[in-house]
Amino acid sequence: MMKNPLILMALLLLFALSGCGGGGGSSGSGNTPTDSLDPRVRAATSTPIPGGSVIQASTGKEIPAGLPDFDVSTTQKGLTWEVLSDGSLRILDTVHKDSAHVYGYWMIVPAEFLVDCPSGETCEASRVPTWEFGTVEEQIRKFNEALASFNFGLFANGNDPFLQANIQALTGTATYSGNAYVAHLDFSDKTKIPVVGESSVLADASLTVDFGDGSDRGSISGYIDNIDFLNGVRINLNTAAIGPDDSGFYTGTTATTIDEVSYSGKWGGQFYGNSGTNQPGSTAGTFGGAVSNGDKAVYGAFSATRQ
Repeated sequence: MMKNPLILMALLLLFALSGCGGGGGSSGSGNTPTDSLDPRVRAATSTPIPGGSVIQASTGKEIPAGLPDFDVSTTQKGLTWEVLSDGSLRILDTVHKDSAHVYGYWMIVPAEFLVDCPSGETCEASRVPTWEFGTVEEQIRKFNEALASFNFGLFANGNDPFLQANIQALTGTATYSGNAYVAHLDFSDKTKIPVVGESSVLADASLTVDFGDGSDRGSISGYIDNIDFLNGVRINLNTAAIGPDDSGFYTGTTATTIDEVSYSGKWGGQFYGNSGTNQPGSTAGTFGGAVSNGDKAVYGAFSATRQ
């Protein structure tokens, strides 16, 4: 068995929950979300970018080398560890997959924070993070030292990107509903290990599209709610203009309140599904938000089909 498996899961399952949604006000280091040492917070407040997938990443600019193409043929599911050619460790969770979309998250730990799996130990990969071993205090210290160097991101993709040329001709309104994968992170107390809640929590995604009268591409808005561990919380996906490229790729802002504390961030996505009478048939994307000092964040990805 791996040493301290519960502690490891608490540190490495990035979708960590502290105290079932955190408690009360936020105290912290004075960081803003965009300069937070925690890459999960940076990702939650970064603007998504288009590519093979919708990507919302801590880098904010590019998809890191070594990531697979995230499409519906992806077979990896659940927490998987893989040592990449440059010696870094990729922890990938495709999380959820349906007939139209795949969505989840990745984390890449640089090689300098890895050690060979000790002889006689059962490890998830041939090289493992340094904070997997030692006392609780040592693990926390090593984890915090490495945290700023992590590469973390959310992704969503589909199997039939909608034809951009057909978007402006669409008219009227449409609703889309489906599932979202949501996590809440409270890392305000750096002397404690976050308590793992549900590491793969499904919620509901509801979106409304106004395609307009054909004179422009229209807009989209919506919300994420019915989150098991955040009773009564609704993450608002504020109105975003449908874009001129990448299957109507859109980006907007988010807003929510958890335990009377405000969170804000970014969201985005694109359209899929060119067949059938109701097109586009689906949409998928990512979202996130953080408190003003960057110590708490909520984030995830969604998949929704036209109703």
